[in-house]
Amino acid sequence: MLYLFIGILIIITTALFGGLLYLVYLPFKKRLIRAGRFTEKLSRQIRWAFVISLCLMGFALYRIVNYRTPSQERLEKRANILLPSDFEVLKEEFQDMGRDYTLLYDVQLSNRSATELSQGIRKSKFYNSQYLYNGTLSEDEYIVADSVKAVWCRSPEGYKFFRQGKNISYHVTLDTVTNILNYVEYSY
Repeated sequence: MLYLFIGILIIITTALFGGLLYLVYLPFKKRLIRAGRFTEKLSRQIRWAFVISLCLMGFALYRIVNYRTPSQERLEKRANILLPSDFEVLKEEFQDMGRDYTLLYDVQLSNRSATELSQGIRKSKFYNSQYLYNGTLSEDEYIVADSVKAVWCRSPEGYKFFRQGKNISYHVTLDTVTNILNYVEYSY
């Protein structure tokens, strides 16, 4: 949905810019046609070249504009946690497959920041202290808060987070032995 909105915004912006340029061009065109230095055929060729160049410019703008929210921001918002200030990003990949995508974000935490993050997880509105993740998750373990269904829970390695959106899944694993946090978001 965001891609469609950005695409429409770029089309409108490019069309407005092109329209303004064309309005500036019209008086010069009319003056050159009256003076006999410009033919209607040449005018049509320039018009088509102008339209094609505007389309190419719009496509280039669409491909260049960085429209993706930063991974840290996405993780914090989706999982209802705040990452500590001292961490090292191990991997940040965004694999775009048209409408479908996968985001992989791995973070190395220090001992102090892993402890701080563990405390933040236990304060999360999605934390289920009664459940220990053992490879399966039923609907009863999820917590519904602000019309969002998700769960943070303990696991043998540390903590796990699961959230299912409309055609999007979010998974977070905090390994408290290695102090590595893995965030995976994918659309299908």
